Amino acid sequence: MNKNKVPLNYLMLLLVSILLNVFLFYMIIRNPNSSFFDEYNNLIIGIGSGILTYIITLYLTHKFLYSTNDALCNDLKVLSNSIEEIEDRTKPLPKYFMDIDNTLNILQVEEKAMVSYDRIKLLKTGFYKKLYTDAKEVKVLGISLKKFIEALFTTNHTIINQLLHGRIKVQLLLLNPNSDFVKFLDSQEGDNHDRHPVSDKLHEVISIIKDFYNLNTDCKTKHDNKIEVRLIDETVTLTFGYVNKHLNSENIMHLGLLFGHKEGGPLYRIPNNVEDELYKESMDYFDTLFSKSELNILFSWDNKGKHFTELNQLGKKIENANSI
Repeated sequence: MNKNKVPLNYLMLLLVSILLNVFLFYMIIRNPNSSFFDEYNNLIIGIGSGILTYIITLYLTHKFLYSTNDALCNDLKVLSNSIEEIEDRTKPLPKYFMDIDNTLNILQVEEKAMVSYDRIKLLKTGFYKKLYTDAKEVKVLGISLKKFIEALFTTNHTIINQLLHGRIKVQLLLLNPNSDFVKFLDSQEGDNHDRHPVSDKLHEVISIIKDFYNLNTDCKTKHDNKIEVRLIDETVTLTFGYVNKHLNSENIMHLGLLFGHKEGGPLYRIPNNVEDELYKESMDYFDTLFSKSELNILFSWDNKGKHFTELNQLGKKIENANSI
């Protein structure tokens, strides 16, 4: 993206030089009988004004025209380096489904698809409430989904209301705190104050889900409504969100970048017709991960009630099957 940027410094210098010459030419024509001293003063004033205009214009243009674009480019560069490091250090793990380099190239081209440069700032704007209202299907993927899980299970969330009174199916995927990838993330992000920041955050999220399970355990959803939370052991480098609306069957997909940001990060809305079939690949990516995590169902809630599985009991079915 930066390679195609207009060389602004030279362009502005050229424009200021042209304006300066026009100004001086005008002053000479306007007063041809003026003395050399007058012309000298005009020349000094013209040059000073030109230099000052050049500096101010260059500063304001860089600050307001290119700042967001440059920051995005830098973040994408940091993200690419982070992903390369993650891939190198996690080769024993199954390779994630989607081609990240291809995804980043498309997102850079599709700048108009950016919803927000910092998705955390969307939390108090009503963006997510509007997004999930009147939804009939929701799919969400992330490392811990902490902000989302907190809002979902500790507030009067629109998704919970729809589970009780409307028609909706919800699938949530977050990382297994016991997975190799989480251990790797802990080693990268841990410090003397918190050696296991990622796994600790995941345990907090699981605790929130368990508290919700213990609240009215026999409560049932309406119709065939269902929400299911699964844990995955895969390498995850993108957040994914999909909402299918009742009204006009509107499909909304968002992708967010996870690495290169302490918190937040860009959020993109991906149109269904985006090139290289990114939309379809993203859907397949989620469905593949959800299918792989069939034995790691942490929590579910349907018309039969709530169900919760302790973390140390996940995957026991396959262990028992292998021992027979």
